[in-house]
Amino acid sequence: MTIALIDGDTFAYRCAAACKEDDLDYAKLTIDEMIQGNMERVDAKDMMIFLTPRGRENVFRHYLNPYYKAGRPEPPAHLMPLREHLVAEWGAITGNFCEADDLLGIYTTADTITIANDKDALTVPGIVY
Repeated sequence: MTIALIDGDTFAYRCAAACKEDDLDYAKLTIDEMIQGNMERVDAKDMMIFLTPRGRENVFRHYLNPYYKAGRPEPPAHLMPLREHLVAEWGAITGNFCEADDLLGIYTTADTITIANDKDALTVPGIVY
């Protein structure tokens, strides 16, 4: 059985940006449809959704380079509530001191398919959708 490994960071950010003019309930419905649609496309019955922990002190790369991802624009308004929705409704897992794409790599096996729109997903051997 194929297990989908989903980059929740990408899903939440893309949905929040696309729904910036809409209310939060619509954004939640949209991200739910994104997840369900991708699950159907890859024919996966189970999934794991991963999120990067919030706060610069929670990702080891910030200790190596304090300017890591510095200067990025303000995130879309619905981003944090959508992340919370992924945890509450979909059981998303927040990394402990590592980013979502790191967890995708850690959990990749012969029985998984990674669903991500992040170039880092291509650095791990396995199937990426």
